[in-house]
Amino acid sequence: ALYVIAQITTTVGYGDVVVATDTMKLFMTFYVLLVLVVGAHFMHALASGVVDRNVRRVCASIRAAEHWLHGDGLPGSASLKRGGGAGEQTDALAGAGLQFLLAIIAGMVFHRLYEHCVCTQAAALEGCEDPDFETCESTGGITTTWASALYMSVITLTTVGFGDQVFHTRTGQAFGILWMFFGVVATATFLSELGDAFFQAASDEQQEETSARLGASMGEPSPGQPAGLERSGPKRSWGPVSRAAYRGVVVARFG
Repeated sequence: ALYVIAQITTTVGYGDVVVATDTMKLFMTFYVLLVLVVGAHFMHALASGVVDRNVRRVCASIRAAEHWLHGDGLPGSASLKRGGGAGEQTDALAGAGLQFLLAIIAGMVFHRLYEHCVCTQAAALEGCEDPDFETCESTGGITTTWASALYMSVITLTTVGFGDQVFHTRTGQAFGILWMFFGVVATATFLSELGDAFFQAASDEQQEETSARLGASMGEPSPGQPAGLERSGPKRSWGPVSRAAYRGVVVARFG
């Protein structure tokens, strides 16, 4: 039951456990809506709190290593408490990416090693025996390769959940309950940080281009010209400058 609830809350939906009667379908319709609106909120808050703490620890470790390599101080010194801007965003992206990678590896390794070959798929496979891998494979057991284990891990954590690769054993389903909760949150955190990084890079580039165009239209002194001296010759025309462009230049120059 918990395995099904985990699939519903994380929206993975393997399809290995389904309802058959109209009564259960009607019940599940309202139950899914209730779980997604109420249950998913609390589960996300719980899991995201753990994920965020781990991301902060990874970021602190990255900053400590950077300061130590540059000789700015030992890990844990006051210098590590400073930071922000692009460096902090990069650290956050690296920390979220590391957690996402670890979640994928954890699911892949478990599925490959523990369920390398099993004789159950919703029910026991007739004639299948699994005292060892060779016997299990020769008697029709379900085998798992490293490629299929990686595929299953990524498809699950991205909540695609085709259903062709699922946990077959009780132990696997118990592992999947916790793994799906925290893995899906780790994936969402990484994708969010990645999107923020792309957006920030595009925003910075656009702001620099706007600042350069506005500076050229204002006829500012060149880097070798003393400050405060006027340029000789006719004054340049500003041309139309939008409020957003002007605000971008002011923010870029004066903070």
